[in-house]
Amino acid sequence: MECALRSTFAVTLLLPLTTLQAQSPDTPPGWTMPRTEYGHPNLQGMWGNRTQTPMERPEALGEQRTYTEAEALAMEQSL
Repeated sequence: MECALRSTFAVTLLLPLTTLQAQSPDTPPGWTMPRTEYGHPNLQGMWGNRTQTPMERPEALGEQRTYTEAEALAMEQSL
């Protein structure tokens, strides 16, 4: 019972704090989001989507499950 009471107390205390954090504005005063002619947010611009995550597993790995430290370092330096 005491453990459940502590959990309830923690949730009751932390929930309002996280809600207040989520409501804090990160935009400067007076700024308005640009909109398209249809009223939707304008998301035009330069978008980068470079990632180190391959979409397919290389066949050269065979049954090897992980890279060695040296292989991982070589891959990071090649990027």
